[in-house]
Amino acid sequence: MGELDFRKVTKKQDIFTFLQGIEEPSLVVYSPSSLKNYKIENKYLTYVNYKYLTKRETNIRLQSKNWQDCTQVIAIGGGSCVDVAQYLSMLLNKRFVCIVTMLSTNAFSTNSIILVQDDNKKKTIKSSLADKIILDTKEILTAGKMNLFGLADVLSIYTACNDWDIAETRGVEKINREIYKQAQNILSEALALVKDNTQEDLLLSVDKMYDIIGRAGLITNIYGSGRPESGSEHIFASTLERYIDIPHGLAVSIGITLMSIAQGRQNENIYLALKKLGMYEAMIKYDVNDALILKVLNEIAPRVDRYTIIDIFDFTEVNIKNLMAEFRQIALSNDIY
Repeated sequence: MGELDFRKVTKKQDIFTFLQGIEEPSLVVYSPSSLKNYKIENKYLTYVNYKYLTKRETNIRLQSKNWQDCTQVIAIGGGSCVDVAQYLSMLLNKRFVCIVTMLSTNAFSTNSIILVQDDNKKKTIKSSLADKIILDTKEILTAGKMNLFGLADVLSIYTACNDWDIAETRGVEKINREIYKQAQNILSEALALVKDNTQEDLLLSVDKMYDIIGRAGLITNIYGSGRPESGSEHIFASTLERYIDIPHGLAVSIGITLMSIAQGRQNENIYLALKKLGMYEAMIKYDVNDALILKVLNEIAPRVDRYTIIDIFDFTEVNIKNLMAEFRQIALSNDIY
């Protein structure tokens, strides 16, 4: 189900008007913060908090039998909420409608979701793409700086493609040059958008951010895996997210910085963009400290299906110390575009 290109199924519409106009049995999977202004009385709507379902795959499967009679599954919330609703729609074989409330991830445009398994490990699963996406610009504007996390996540293309280069050089896999080029073009657009605008102007650039963030997800659907925009920085982020609940884009931003150093491909433009987006500053807000980063670097391990710098970098005490020293210098720099 669902159109591959998210742009073809996107409709600009007021969320309240959309929900009010539904006239068929629909399951609304929501996050409490996103629904607070939109929980209208409509006899066709059944509401379920995604936190009740959890992100545990077995629990979602167990609960899915309660909603066999719905004709569509609607997500209204952030990335975790979308993952749960998306998986439910696939299990139930129902239409999937994604109401975008923030641009903190590209969940609205990708068929890859992350769910928790019984052993508490996260697993990436292929699921349904959205049959319809509701884009309410006014609602997205209320998300404020949360939208910048999605734009920061796009910068992972830099380290992910560097990892792809490493894999090809070592004969592990070949690069798809057309997808690689598309990824690089998206990265260039993201960097130019950040460089040419103040943070305040970026927050108002909803349509442009939506397009760039969405296309970063789209290329993974076209290629068939996250390889063009998910590499060592996402492996780092996944490990970090086991210990602390932070925006995904922030975890990835820290990973981008550290892994680019490990790759020996430091890039001032990437770091300046992350700084302008407020990523290094956000580390303080979300209690990301040196001790936690060191813990992750000491535990990080290669991903079996994704050859990256992590497979070849020697994470000795000395090398980790040097990584951290350069990371601090970048994160604490006062330079900005």
